[in-house]
Amino acid sequence: MKGPARLSYRLAKMRESMARLTPEFSASRTVRQYAGNYYLPAAKAYAERSKDNGSAAAAIVNWQRQVAEHWPRLRLDDLRVDSGADRHVFHVRAYLDELDTAAVRVELYADGLAIRGRPSRFPFTGENSDRSVLSSAKRFKPAE
Repeated sequence: MKGPARLSYRLAKMRESMARLTPEFSASRTVRQYAGNYYLPAAKAYAERSKDNGSAAAAIVNWQRQVAEHWPRLRLDDLRVDSGADRHVFHVRAYLDELDTAAVRVELYADGLAIRGRPSRFPFTGENSDRSVLSSAKRFKPAE
């Protein structure tokens, strides 16, 4: 194919490519996708946080203040580890001062070198009558 026929063929291929690809790379598609993936979810989240005169935001600020006030008096004591053939069980007493037990979560954070290279988090559970949290978290030994 030479001359005008070749040029006509190339123009046809370019037009076909543009017709097929333009919707994928158009500004209209980009704006639509960005709005759907980012702006609308952000607007929905804002509306959710600001309903009831911002009560959710006020609750978060109140929680932050409570934790900051009691933080200097929080402590962990009496760490004990029970090891078995296939697991370790960690026990620790968490003293929360006057902080509500629902306001905190005690977790075991395990180095992930032996577990698929990622760290693992194990929540502790349990509460004593003296408002301390006697917690335990199971940490299974990785397969050798």
